[in-house]
Formats: sequence, structure tokens, C-alpha cells
Amino acid sequence: MADVIPFVCWRPRPELAREVAAAPYDTFSRAEAAREVAAHPLSFLRIDKPAALFGSEVDEYDAQVYERARAELDGWYEQGILVPDSGPGEPALPAYFIYRLTQGAHTQTGVVACVSVASYQSGAIKRHENTRAHKEQDRVEHIQALEAHTGPVLLTYPSAQELDGLLKACTATARPLYDFIAPDGVHHELWRVDDADTTRRIRVLLSAIPTLYIADGHHRAAAAAQVAGLYAKAAKEKAELGEGELGEGELEKLAVGEAEAGETGANYFLAALFGSDELQLLDYNRVVSDLAGSGPEELLASVGEVMDVEEKGSEPYRPVKRGEFGMYLGGTWYRLRLREHERPADVVDGLDVALLHSTILAPLLKIRDPRSDPRIAYVGGARGLAELARRADATGGVAFALYPCSLAELFAVADEDRLMPPKSTWFEPKPRSGLAIHRIA
Repeated sequence: MADVIPFVCWRPRPELAREVAAAPYDTFSRAEAAREVAAHPLSFLRIDKPAALFGSEVDEYDAQVYERARAELDGWYEQGILVPDSGPGEPALPAYFIYRLTQGAHTQTGVVACVSVASYQSGAIKRHENTRAHKEQDRVEHIQALEAHTGPVLLTYPSAQELDGLLKACTATARPLYDFIAPDGVHHELWRVDDADTTRRIRVLLSAIPTLYIADGHHRAAAAAQVAGLYAKAAKEKAELGEGELGEGELEKLAVGEAEAGETGANYFLAALFGSDELQLLDYNRVVSDLAGSGPEELLASVGEVMDVEEKGSEPYRPVKRGEFGMYLGGTWYRLRLREHERPADVVDGLDVALLHSTILAPLLKIRDPRSDPRIAYVGGARGLAELARRADATGGVAFALYPCSLAELFAVADEDRLMPPKSTWFEPKPRSGLAIHRIA
């Protein structure tokens, strides 16, 4: 079981929450983030994706980028844009927060808390994706520079009826701390759990969940574990030196850090937890920028040898069940259907994303490594199928629309300590960054 605890939260003043809250940093390109910051100067992307504040001549992983993020965050503390969660004249105390997101007819309610790095390292929190070294190091540098976790890792679990019901009951009559509709139309509400008995009950129910699963935020979780190790190493080295060999300023800094971190510090990271019945999975689609030397007719004929193909015309085709794919090629959409008897029983090889790769992307389009090949791009379902056609037309390539992966498939893969192919899952709506900050020092 994972250790999931209340934490001391720093958050925006209520009247600023809508402007501050930002979609996760990794859903934006650098240029998109720059445009977002220009349109919304208080967007948390100033801190979460600070490369947006620099011109292209500055490498996005340059040390000055992380230094700027820290300067921005410190400025927000000083200006009172971000404040400790407490009443007037009251000390900031650890708390759980209930977070609700509503997008159209879909509503999901979960809890924002801190989760122990030890739980991640022990396997009580399971992952389903590999991380890329440079992206993981980016978040390590970011956490170290800010001395804070600023974007929650999205965790899920097989829905626990009593816990999920309790979270919803807590919101029935209480007034939320935040209640706003973001520019993308998603309604965000956040409540603090004030009652001690309810806090204890939430903690008991969370501790009864045997396994948590990372839905989104693998790089943030892995980076948090790295940072915890670096803090532990530094603390050990200071202890070995002995207090007598530390300067007065160093001792004061260490003492302040320990006091502000409370019981959490770098050994815990920020997370938003939602039961599996609460989350909504969308398709995660693929665009290949060329046809690997084939002509459209030749590629279409080759695809027909491995899947059943039906022409659908100019209107985008969205798969309606597992084993179906939409393909956009040369201005026309096609429905591809997997020959079901050919689906492997293996939990990874039998995934639609894996089968698309093994039957079409690798042998016909020569995509060998889907993590590093620059010819393939991944487009989240929230961007729509028209975006697939636009990108394919721009390069003379081909696009594929997939049926969404299920949480049951994600759980099955993670329970076997296996990994899904890259970009297999897209969760929507996504928790926003900047609404809750966990300071680690």
C-alpha cells in the first residue's frame, strides 16, 4: 500500500486562481507555451515551462532557464500571488484537498495529497511507461531550482466505492476554495478538508488501496525520486561533517528548510488521485510524416494485406471499438479492422497501439524506434481528428486514429511490471498546475 498524506499547501489567492492555473507543461510546445504566457501573463507556465520566457537562442535546458523559474516563483511568494493555505493569522497546517473537474457531461472527483517516494520505489505505485533521460533530468533540475513540486502526478486506482463516495459527500454542501471555468471550458473546483475526523477517514481509506498506478506524470514521479535521493545524500554528508564544521548561515538554512518542509520534504511528491471510474481516457493518435518511399496506392495495398480496409471518404473516421483504426491517406479516410484471430494473448503485444506498430508502422513505414524516430508525431485526442489530417497533408504523410486504451489494459500491463508502448494513454480533462504547490525546503 502507498503512503498518501495531507500536506502544507501553497496556492494562489482565489481571485487569481483562474489566471494562474495552467495545463501541464508537457502538453505545450515551447512556442505554444510562449503564446499562452503572452495571452495570460500570470499563467503558471511562467514557472512550469520557463523556456517560454526566452528566445530560441537560449537552450530550453540551460541553467539560466531554471534560475528564471526560481526568480519568478520567489516573486510570486513575495507579491502574495501564492500564499500558504491557512486562515487569517493562523498557521499553515497539513490538509487534503478535494479536486473536481467537469468537462461537458463528464465529471471526475479526486484528492490532492502528497505521496511518499518510498511507495514509488517499492512498487506500491506502479508505472506503465519508460521515461526519457533528458526529460526526467529537466524535472530534476526544475524541482531542485524551485525547491518545490509544482505539478501533480496523476495517479489512479481501481475505484474504491467508500472513498470515492466520501470525497463527493465532502463537497455536497461545502463552499469550494476555487470555482472557475478555464479558457478551454473545463470547470475546476477545489475544497480543503477541514474536519479532523474526515481527514483521518480519508487517510485510512487511502491506505487500504493496495496499489496506485501512474496515469500521467511518469517523468515528474521519477524526478521526485531522484531529488529525494539527492537530498538524502546531502543530509548524510552534512551529518558526517558534524554541526561544528557547518557555518552559522548553513545551520540556519538547514533548520528553516526542515521547519518549512514539515514531515514531508523531498521524501514526498505532489499527486492528484482519482478512482478508475472517475477518469476519462481519450485516443492517442499517430502521424507519420512520409510514406517511407511508397506511393499512396502502394501503401494502401500493403495495409490491405494485414488488415481489412474500408474507404470512408473525406469525413474523419473515429474507431468505435477495440481492433479498429482510422487511417487518413491522400485526402481520404479509411476504416482499418484488425483480423481478430491475429491478436496476441500477451498483455502488451495485444494492445491496439502495439499491433498498429507491429503490422504497419514498423514493417511498412519503417518506424523502428517509436520513441526517437523524428518521422512520427503523437497527437492527443483532445486536439481532434482534423488535426491529424492537417498534419498529414502538410508533409504528404499518413495519420492513424486509434480507439482509446482502457484502464483495465493499463492495470494489466502494470501488474505484470511491463511497459506500454510510448504514448498509449491520453487522459482528459487534466488536473491543472499551479493550484497546489508542495514546498520541499
